[in-house]
Amino acid sequence: MKPRPLRAGDVLLLTRTASPQFTQPITVRVIRELTDRHTYQGWVWITAYQLDAAHDAVRHRELYVRRDGLRWLPAPTEPAPRPRASGTPPIRRTNQRAPAARRGRLPGNQLTDRPAHRPDPPLPAPAPTGSTASRTRHRTQ
Repeated sequence: MKPRPLRAGDVLLLTRTASPQFTQPITVRVIRELTDRHTYQGWVWITAYQLDAAHDAVRHRELYVRRDGLRWLPAPTEPAPRPRASGTPPIRRTNQRAPAARRGRLPGNQLTDRPAHRPDPPLPAPAPTGSTASRTRHRTQ
């Protein structure tokens, strides 16, 4: 019997029967099967998105799995639109990229909100000692 082909958009449940690495089952949505990689008989490489309980993609993964261990799940249906508060305009989606601050790139340090390294401020001058202060006072008068 020929195994079921993997298609983009297939939703799979991966357990230990798919690979020993899945001690906790995960749900993935297939992007594609990587056919250019040589594998053992019955094993495949796939590129997929790991899904959370709401079927939202939370991680992009490349996985090496046994084809016999794959369990197909029904594709999730589109969620019903959420009602909006009265007077709230709909969200406009554009193809523009988010500003640098929202992409995680900030001026200064690229990964945090700390500014770039600044040199330490100069140290204050040391206070004059008692004997030097009295000599300096006498000279200036």
